[in-house]
Amino acid sequence: MEEITEQKGSAGEHTPRSGGIKAHKAAAERHEAEDRDRAEMRRRRAARERRRKKRKIQRAILIAAMVLILLLAVLLVRTVVKKVTGSSKKEPAKTTSVEVKKEDKAKSKEATATINIAGDIIMHKPFLTSSVYKNGDDYDYNPIFQYVKDYYNDADIFYLYDRVCSDWR
Repeated sequence: MEEITEQKGSAGEHTPRSGGIKAHKAAAERHEAEDRDRAEMRRRRAARERRRKKRKIQRAILIAAMVLILLLAVLLVRTVVKKVTGSSKKEPAKTTSVEVKKEDKAKSKEATATINIAGDIIMHKPFLTSSVYKNGDDYDYNPIFQYVKDYYNDADIFYLYDRVCSDWR
């Protein structure tokens, strides 16, 4: 048997409402279910947070281990290099003396040669095709070398490594 109670509405009239024990129990069960859901959400959130912290710690340990391995590798290579080069440094340098006969000295003339070497001269396409070095239909790159030409003009042998980078096809 259901108990019916009256409730005052907004206009002051009485409206019958089924309340009683069953409605109260149903509301209590809903609240308990909501509380269980909230507790489950908190538990999941806490578990997610623990997993995140665990991953963070594992990542830090992995990075530390990699750094340690790298340091050990550097030390190992350094030790091996020292052993290999250290043994040759401790031994006195061997010298070989050659006796030159007086006849050979008279026959030989002293000769000298000047060798100049220039490393990479990298010429990129925008530089190569710039109008600054345009001379009619050709390009004149002599101004590039005007400040160093005195160093290289007097050489007997001159070696220049020229690298040209382009996207020409």
